[in-house]
Amino acid sequence: GGLPASRHVLLVRKSSFMNLPRPVYIAIRIVIPLLILAAGGFGYVKLKELRKPPARSRPDPGLPLVETVPAKIHTGELTLHLDGTVVPYREINLSSEVAGRVVSKGSESESKNVRAGRFVKKGDLLVGIDPQDYRLDVDRQTQMHAQAVASIDETQAEIGNSRIQAGLLKLDHERQTADLVKVKNLRAEGAATETDQDNAEQNHRLSQSALSKEENNLKLLEARLRRLESARDLAGTELQKAQLDQSRCTIFAPCDGVIVEDHVEVDSFVQRGAMLMKIQDTSATEVRTSLRIDDVYWLWQHKSIAESGSDETGSNETPRNEWEIPDVPVWVTYELNGATFRWDGRLARHEGSGLDERTRTVPCRVLVSNPTSASRQNVDDVATLPPPALYRGMFVTVQLRTIPRESLIEVPERAIRPGSVIWKVSDGKLKRLEVRIARVIDGRALIHASNSDLSEGDAVVVSPLSTETSGMAVWTLAEKAAAEKKAAGKEAPAKVKQQSGQKSGQKTSAPASGAAG
Repeated sequence: GGLPASRHVLLVRKSSFMNLPRPVYIAIRIVIPLLILAAGGFGYVKLKELRKPPARSRPDPGLPLVETVPAKIHTGELTLHLDGTVVPYREINLSSEVAGRVVSKGSESESKNVRAGRFVKKGDLLVGIDPQDYRLDVDRQTQMHAQAVASIDETQAEIGNSRIQAGLLKLDHERQTADLVKVKNLRAEGAATETDQDNAEQNHRLSQSALSKEENNLKLLEARLRRLESARDLAGTELQKAQLDQSRCTIFAPCDGVIVEDHVEVDSFVQRGAMLMKIQDTSATEVRTSLRIDDVYWLWQHKSIAESGSDETGSNETPRNEWEIPDVPVWVTYELNGATFRWDGRLARHEGSGLDERTRTVPCRVLVSNPTSASRQNVDDVATLPPPALYRGMFVTVQLRTIPRESLIEVPERAIRPGSVIWKVSDGKLKRLEVRIARVIDGRALIHASNSDLSEGDAVVVSPLSTETSGMAVWTLAEKAAAEKKAAGKEAPAKVKQQSGQKSGQKTSAPASGAAG
């Protein structure tokens, strides 16, 4: 009766637990703790297994298989691809060389064709200016020229008469001189008087004066003749000028081309030098393009036909000096409706001189001598008519066809690794090479052969590799194919021998069975 209440409750529960059946009591006191311990141990093992690193896959003991392509020396042309824009070969500004009223544009049947955008042929009448004033000027100058000619004829007649008169006076003067000498001789002998001598001297002086006067008159006539001849020539020049002005009243097309601008209409008055029309010459076309410095390098490396010894381009090259761009054959291509069309041209000239300060490129012009002759470059099922001509403003592709002087090695583009690195297979092992790439064109990489460990015929790796290590042993597809072919060649005789053995066994068993029968 003296126990606390809590202890009393505990004793009651313990006495009730002890009163349970013995199997139940053993299960509670022994089996359940053992199960708890077993579950804990199992959980510990499982958690420990989770901490283990994943099992590594064992490497394949076989050699890596690679695909190789033999390197080869690049021969022939090196084509540089550029973008270009078609521009006019030349544009001619037609201005009025005389003043007057416009009376016609073109001939009566073709007046509607003399408009901007129309095509005209060389020699077609474009503009007619009123020629009446210039026709009158031609008539006036013709009359003045005729008067000058008549004055010359008159003076020439006077000169002829003066020369005859001077000849007569000269004969008379010679006679008077002889008479004076005769009278002086007679006076010395006393056969002539002093008066006779004085008369002879006076006659001599008169004849000499008349001769001098006529000679001076002849000189004046000759001088006047020269002045009249000069006036005649001046009149002839003025007549030619008037005729030239009259001919300038009709303006013809200087070339085959398209009228780009039209600034005049019929009945309008134009001054000398006024702009009438602008014509684009269509006999040839130019393409404006820009070259990078590395492109210009290959142009400097271009080998002319005389140096290469063959005319593979099919055209004549003109030698250039150091300040001009090399004469290089060019293909101008244009894509239309899935088809590619080509025109032949030449790299003609610099557009200006030197590099463009803004773009650091070299502006150039390509001359296409026959812009209406296009050939189809690709042959497919697309039925597309070629463009009639290279039109102004068309965006085209320019292909410069150079012949390099230095040696280049050609490999597939997929053989180039990042950092301008290629791998080649030498003696069954990989070797890393750093190369200088000259150009990548149409899936082909061109490599400078100078100072390079890459040679013609080297096996260059083109397939991707998971690991690339210099000196790693590899197996090429060519070696694999050769090994498979060799293995197939060994298996074939063994099979033939086995089949022949089976046939001989069948032949020997057949008579034995017959004898047994």
